[in-house]
Amino acid sequence: MDITIFNALHSWAGIATIGDWLAVVGAKYLPWGVGLAMFSLAFRDRATVKRIENLVFAALAVLVARGVVTELIRYLLPRERPFVALGFEPLVEQSLTSALPSGHAATLFALAAAAWFMNHRWGYWLGAFALVNGIARVVVGVHWPLDILVGAAVGIVSALLMRLLLNKIPQR
Repeated sequence: MDITIFNALHSWAGIATIGDWLAVVGAKYLPWGVGLAMFSLAFRDRATVKRIENLVFAALAVLVARGVVTELIRYLLPRERPFVALGFEPLVEQSLTSALPSGHAATLFALAAAAWFMNHRWGYWLGAFALVNGIARVVVGVHWPLDILVGAAVGIVSALLMRLLLNKIPQR
């Protein structure tokens, strides 16, 4: 199933220059926009303490998702990236690290879930952008669909766990 979905999405690469450009922008540069949007959301509160809480929450969610869980899974379950396994040149440069789970998906879905706890509408938008990034990373040939799905789950669960842990801290 993973290879079938990969082939369907990756088949869009190389058809049109504008399509390749859009895929590269979605795969490589969209995460910067999500990060800036999250930073902007965190600073929407007027209270300085709340701003700091928002930033700490988002940072912890990303740290756990990308820095801990993703790396642990990659160490325990190494997986070749599609361009290595299938022998083609991806549309973006990519290291040869394990593909599972997608670090981009883990990071962006952690930010989207954190945003959702702050503002549902922003959370949905950032989730949509995270999904676009995941699809684009499959189109450009650096991830399998399962990598994106697992990365999304890691990000969402990490944000949920951080919210639960932070809610246990007594308020002043």
